[in-house]
Amino acid sequence: MTLRIVVITAVMRHIRLSGLWARSGSSTNGEPAMVPFRYRAELDGLRAVAILTTMWSHAGFRGLSGSGIDFFFVISGYLATSIALRDRDLGRFGVGRYLVRRARRILPALVVVMLATLPVAVLVMLPDELENYGQSLVATLASGNNVLLWLTSGYWDLASDFKPFLHTWSLGVEEQFYLLFPLVLVVAPRVPARVRTIALVAATLASLALALHQGLVDVDSAYYLLPARAWEILVGCLLAVGARRGWRWLVAVPDGRARWLALLGLGLVVASLVGAPAEEGFRLPVVAAAVAGVALVIAFARSGSPVTRLLSARPLVAVGVVTFSVYLWHQPLFVFARVLTPEAPPAWLFVVLMAVALGVGWLSWRFVEEPFRRPARMSLRRFVPVVGGGVAVVVVAGAVLAGSGGLPARLGEDPAEASIDYNRRISETGREPFDRPGATNVLVVGDSWSRDLANSVLETYPRADLELRHLHGPSFDAGVCFLAANPELEGSALWSGADVVLVSIGDEYEPCLRGELASMTAEGKAVFYGGPKNFGDNLNWVVQRRGDDRTGLTNRLPGWVAEREASSSALVPAEHYVSWSPLWRDGRTPITDDAGALLSPDRVHFTRAGATLFGDALRASPLDAYFAPLDR
Repeated sequence: MTLRIVVITAVMRHIRLSGLWARSGSSTNGEPAMVPFRYRAELDGLRAVAILTTMWSHAGFRGLSGSGIDFFFVISGYLATSIALRDRDLGRFGVGRYLVRRARRILPALVVVMLATLPVAVLVMLPDELENYGQSLVATLASGNNVLLWLTSGYWDLASDFKPFLHTWSLGVEEQFYLLFPLVLVVAPRVPARVRTIALVAATLASLALALHQGLVDVDSAYYLLPARAWEILVGCLLAVGARRGWRWLVAVPDGRARWLALLGLGLVVASLVGAPAEEGFRLPVVAAAVAGVALVIAFARSGSPVTRLLSARPLVAVGVVTFSVYLWHQPLFVFARVLTPEAPPAWLFVVLMAVALGVGWLSWRFVEEPFRRPARMSLRRFVPVVGGGVAVVVVAGAVLAGSGGLPARLGEDPAEASIDYNRRISETGREPFDRPGATNVLVVGDSWSRDLANSVLETYPRADLELRHLHGPSFDAGVCFLAANPELEGSALWSGADVVLVSIGDEYEPCLRGELASMTAEGKAVFYGGPKNFGDNLNWVVQRRGDDRTGLTNRLPGWVAEREASSSALVPAEHYVSWSPLWRDGRTPITDDAGALLSPDRVHFTRAGATLFGDALRASPLDAYFAPLDR
């Protein structure tokens, strides 16, 4: 009974908010009469499918692609355009009114989630994760978290498992689109209808072409940025425009044919959900299937058809009505579950959290979304200071967290020694030729892993007179080793002056290193290759420990590290190989030292404490025979 009341109430409110298009005859520019814009329960059913499958994907379960986000884009484009065109034709559309409606729709629930997660994040997250969290708070409120994620994607990107507002990238895409949208509506009436239609189709095709191109050359921009995503929203816009103008291929299709087209759309929706794992990233064929399927359902699922009856089932509609709040809450719940546990949480916990997200989402919809969206219950005079105050608090808090580097003082750590900046300091040595007489010249080659190796050497042999230069090498993909990728290096003053070469990369070594190793040793250079390392799935749980409880902690060593260690040690001759494995015990790796200091800021690289502790592995390696005599 309760579920029935919720659904009926939600439907009636949707109808009251949406209104009806009741005009008849011809519209401006000779356009056909408008058709009624009615509440469609099947679209809430589609929303329910989208949020449930999205939560499934974000929980880390396999089998579904996570293309529910694409459902949201198409539905949003259709509904937003339908409502905006209705308002414009009834003479009540204004840019200010439109923006206030968007603010009422998005900000209240979003700010509540942010304020609720803020103290939790400060209490349980490591500085790097907390710094990123602060950045995401500000970026999300500025409708730009998708841009932030694009800018920070790549090698130094934090694991998505520890980003509470990762999912708000889609809000960024939508809000950027809808900031431009009212300007188009203001200009559109001055343009002939046919020209508007051609321009809309051209924009859709241009965005689709860009998505295809970027999907091949820059997956991150294709996934996060509006230009390659706009076509999905524009498809929904086209459907709304077509329904309004009475396009025959859209509104005059016989019921029998429409029924089959809607079934085809539902089939494409299902195919998109099982078409590719979400972890494979942006896949245009899967996205295209999702968009086409949702578009067919919107266009041809008519009252009484099998697709409409299926998607209008009361449980689906009940979930669909509260989708926005559920979407906002699920990712923080999942992230904090991962943050708080040393090992990956069990599958059953995520099932429970999905149910919790539905419950909290309903509460948010009932007590936050609905009251703040309705001017009769929350006047603009009250809305602005209440929501504006919340926004101000979040922005200030986010700026402090981002500007301070994640409040490292909470852990008693020196930011210069316990953040990723400690690793990056080796880059400051430059690439100019060695120039200090009497020093041992060390050329550090590779990515950030090579800088870790160099930092550990510096901490382990502090009295050695070493002059360092860092050469950021390629990833060694496709058999390319660093000499082959830098042919200008051999014969240069930098190369000829190097006494020692330290090489380490995050990727697997390629067999070509044997030839380069022979070449370098023939020139009298001491050469050492570093092995793989990792500090486990999660370090944030250490924040919960205090005093002696933080000393000597360990994490399970990921399986891939042991596999990479075996392959690297088999490829690199033993007299040139530096292994970190002497510090591993029973498949576990240390993550804090005897003083409780963290050994890694991000699960991959060293803090100063890590570089010092892992010096024990250097002393057990062939490298010690070279550097120990220099440390006297």
